[in-house]
Parts: sequence; structure tokens; C-alpha cells
Amino acid sequence: KPPTQPQITSIVQSIMPNVNDDTKDKLIAYVQGDLRKIDNIYKLYKKSDAFSFDIIEKVLQNKSHPAYFKEIEWYRNALRQNDQKIEVWDGGAGSRKNGATTRKVSDIAKTALKPFKYAKLLHDIVSYFKPHTLIELGTSLGVTTSYLSKAGANQIYTLEGAATIAAIARKHFESESLQHVTIIEGDFNNTLPTLLQKIDSWDVAYIDGNHQYTPTLQYFNSLLACAHNQSCFIFDDIHWSREKHYSQK
Repeated sequence: KPPTQPQITSIVQSIMPNVNDDTKDKLIAYVQGDLRKIDNIYKLYKKSDAFSFDIIEKVLQNKSHPAYFKEIEWYRNALRQNDQKIEVWDGGAGSRKNGATTRKVSDIAKTALKPFKYAKLLHDIVSYFKPHTLIELGTSLGVTTSYLSKAGANQIYTLEGAATIAAIARKHFESESLQHVTIIEGDFNNTLPTLLQKIDSWDVAYIDGNHQYTPTLQYFNSLLACAHNQSCFIFDDIHWSREKHYSQK
């Protein structure tokens, strides 16, 4: 049974005493008895010295659907219908549903691409932070990258380990004239350090290209060395494997 409104009010006032009354009222209305939302909000509250409802309104409650969303989803649907077979080398943990080296593009699209609701969430997060430089580890077929490219970043560097997959994504970026998107092909262990030597710093790093503990930790440490105080890490699929889940701790 979900908690009542007075109970939610009491919980919010107890765990977030420093939030102003207007923000508390908005938080209580947003939660609507869902304790999972309180848990997520509290995590944000603990990590911010200037917590406000702004990020909730502009990210978690953002219902806007720009016209370009339809164009990106059209690309996703085209990939899901593409039965071209390609040879795939995957240096990460790969897809649990298909460990084959020869795969259909449609199978990759159905098992590896980020669902719309999460791609939109990433778009809204990046739009909120307005980064100058964004690094993505794990281009895949370029659907999520396309969402990120529309979110306001000045420059996006996206890394992909599989040459045949990178080729499909690159073709799409070129067809859409995404000149601020640079795709870098090759093993992350080589391409990430090389990239970080060329740029002074970065603002947002989205890590979704390897689900193993040791590589994920290595990527984090490499990125951390070039981070500034406002840099934002986004780790995806943290529950995909026990190793990846452990690395987030």
C-alpha cells in the first residue's frame, strides 16, 4: 500500500530539511506516493550543495518531444528492418542475447540500442548541463549519439570498437550533417587515452561501451584525470553484469 500524502510530506521534511517550502511542495506533488522517486531525489539532494527542483522539472518531468525525435526514431526503425549481415568484433562484454561474430544489423538494433525513454532521458540530461565537450564510449549504430547530438553539446567524441558498426553510424552522421560529432574507431584502451591527450578537458562522459569491472574502472580513472569540478559522469547498464554493478560502488 503506497504511503499517504501526509506520510510523504513527513518523509520529505525529515530527510531534506534544508529544502525551501516551495521546492518541498513541488517534490511532494512529484512523488505521488512512489517511494522510488524519493530515493532518487534524496541521492541528488545528498550530492548537491544547492539542490533545487530545477533538474526534476527540466529532466525527470520533461514531457517535450521535439520534431527531431521522430527523425531519429525513423532511423531506429530502419535499422530494425535491416537484414544486412556484418562481421562484428566486440571488445566489451557484448550482448547477452547474441554472442555470434556474424550478425544482422536488425538483431543488433533490437538487442543493443537504448530504448526511446532512456535515450530521451540522456538527451534531457545533456540538454540540462549544456556541455561544451561530450565523450561517449560505445557508439553502437548511432541512435543514442543522434539524441545526444541534438542536446546542445558543442563537440561530441564518440568511440566505437567494432569497425563495421562504426561504419554504419558514421554514414548516418554524415547523412545528417552532424559535423560536431567525431566518431573514433578502435579499442577503447588505445583510442580513449589518445583522445584525452588531444583535449584539455571534458564536461560530460557517457560510458556504455564495456560491461566488465576492470575496463570500466580504467576508463573512469583515465577520464577523471582530465575532469574539472563540474564534469559529469553517466554510467549505463550498471546492473548488466555483477562486474559492472560492482564497479559503480
